[in-house]
Amino acid sequence: MTIFVDNFLLKASLCTDEVLTETMKSFAYL
Repeated sequence: MTIFVDNFLLKASLCTDEVLTETMKSFAYL
């Protein structure tokens, strides 16, 4: 169960990093 949670949190943080990167790119273009 812990491994599943760790993987979920890892994927969630990776998705967040991706969103932040895309957001920063969008601001860079403004």
